[in-house]
Amino acid sequence: MGEVSFITRLLNMDITAIYVIMLVFVVRAFMTKLPKKYSYALWAAVGFRLICPISFSWTWSFFNLSFLHDFNLNGTMTYIPSDIQYAHIPKINTGISPVNSAVNSVLPEGTPFSSVNPIQIILYFAYCIWILGMAVIIIREIYMFIKTKRLVKQAVLYRDNIYFCDNIPSPFVMGIFKPVIYIPFRMNENEMSYIICHEQHHIKRHDNIIKPLSFLLAAIHWYNPFVWAAYICMISDMEKSCDETVLTVLGEGIKRDYGNTLISFASNRRNLGGLAFGEGNLKGRIKNLLSFKKRNRLTAIICILAVITVFSVSVTNGNAADKVYIEKWASAFSDRNGNIIKAMSSESADKSLLKEGFYIGETAAENGYIGWSSPWPMNIDENERNNVLQAENGKAVVLYYAFVSDPHYTVWRQTLTYKGKGEDIVITDTHTDFLDNISDGEEFFMAYPNNIKDTAMDYSNNMIGEIINSQFLKGENYNNTDLSRPENAVLYFLNINEKAVNIKTDKENNTAELFFVNDGVKVKLKIEQPFGDDGIWTPTEILK
Repeated sequence: MGEVSFITRLLNMDITAIYVIMLVFVVRAFMTKLPKKYSYALWAAVGFRLICPISFSWTWSFFNLSFLHDFNLNGTMTYIPSDIQYAHIPKINTGISPVNSAVNSVLPEGTPFSSVNPIQIILYFAYCIWILGMAVIIIREIYMFIKTKRLVKQAVLYRDNIYFCDNIPSPFVMGIFKPVIYIPFRMNENEMSYIICHEQHHIKRHDNIIKPLSFLLAAIHWYNPFVWAAYICMISDMEKSCDETVLTVLGEGIKRDYGNTLISFASNRRNLGGLAFGEGNLKGRIKNLLSFKKRNRLTAIICILAVITVFSVSVTNGNAADKVYIEKWASAFSDRNGNIIKAMSSESADKSLLKEGFYIGETAAENGYIGWSSPWPMNIDENERNNVLQAENGKAVVLYYAFVSDPHYTVWRQTLTYKGKGEDIVITDTHTDFLDNISDGEEFFMAYPNNIKDTAMDYSNNMIGEIINSQFLKGENYNNTDLSRPENAVLYFLNINEKAVNIKTDKENNTAELFFVNDGVKVKLKIEQPFGDDGIWTPTEILK
């Protein structure tokens, strides 16, 4: 469904824009006493992020911060996977743990074998609601434009593109390609000079184009409160900068009179929607007028450099992390795609893979594949086939969840060395530990370094557990293992050598304690009977 992929792209743009908006708010807070034309210019970075989903990478990008470093995928900042609707356990990652936990906890579990997944339905309805909300906002604005257009039908030319009109409560500019300034009758000469100077600066700076485009972006992203906050602040900076221009051109001695002019028109600004002369934060504009002082050239240079810096670091993506390209390797390995593996491998890595038995025949390039049919990392949910634990400084560690048709999972831990960065990464050596007969605590934590909850090894939540339970209730067992006994289930599901460990279980408190004889390591687990009192037990979490 194109609508689903579109809404995920839109949401990814929104999350990226939120980070840029917060950056602009922080920088803007340090520029309160500086000319507002500079803080107004900062909002261009937000506009770019709301328009363009793709950017290029840069070493000094704001998105190189550690908690945002891994989200640059093929030039796009990606927090919500494009294929989230197909995931067995849909997850997002915004870089903020509380947000991730709150959202992920309410996302429905996927049904990979169904023609339509629950998350797909949710995203489709989100798309429909988005269309409806945007349509309402735009139609209302079109109505206000038509209403205002009717008010100026009887306008009288004053000079150039300036018209007098008796039906309008406040001055404003209307038009994109041929902008016109409309001014109410019965204004004194001083007020006219202030207003004409203000509105002409809007036109000179093309605010008559920027403003409707900004409103359109806000309408497109109408569900995002950060975007509306940015729009309101941008309009405020726009108006304040024009006020400052009036003082620069006509002299600072007019502050009081110009302030009174603003006040006189402010009460009627809502009648013209977003066009009115008195639009914006009146109190803030008056305060800005009274505190305005001309700045020297050095201040201007510093401000310009600050704006350029903020724009540069916020419109660029962070360097695609090494992890992205190690994930490419891991996915190709899980897909048995020998062509990609061969392309990413050096001659020494080829020898390592051949030694470990992964190359069948002469080379992966000749066969187009790597490895054997089973066991192999081929989970139903692609997101659970592998897990990149580390990818930095020339060393990477990947966990693979190898599947056999029993059905059953074991863990492979692959250690890679590599050289280069980003797209230039070349794997120079590989070593794989096959953790299918764990005999000590060191091997246990090599297999389960980040717990077992929400991984392929959590059989209470991976669909395979349901299949095993169904077969168990039909009288089938695995290696003569009675999985209704929790100690058997722990050893079987976690691939532990029963001769290497002492195990105690407590059904009442749903816990199991392991003691590895070889190295004295103790492990406490949470265990559950997720499929009913007659069903199998499963280990679900490492407690300590």
